[in-house]
Amino acid sequence: MFNVELVEFVLPNGRQQITQTVLNDEYKLPYEAMLDAGFRLETEILTTGQVSVTVCHPEHGDVDIRIVPNGPEVHVAICELLSSEAWTCTLK
Repeated sequence: MFNVELVEFVLPNGRQQITQTVLNDEYKLPYEAMLDAGFRLETEILTTGQVSVTVCHPEHGDVDIRIVPNGPEVHVAICELLSSEAWTCTLK
């Protein structure tokens, strides 16, 4: 298990704060590759109550996104984003 850092945009004004979650070690290499490529994970609770989870780059913006119910599905979405490795397509 290892810690994953996410930037959370907090209602009502989108203030940014750093949050963490714990993932299984199988996601460690993709997570580190994503960070090394200059990307980060971001989350935001939408006004609908759902959560947006994205892989984001300062220059390229969001390259992959999941909109999920708030709860355990957020953790699943993070794992899906890391597994998809969409940031690698952006760098080609």
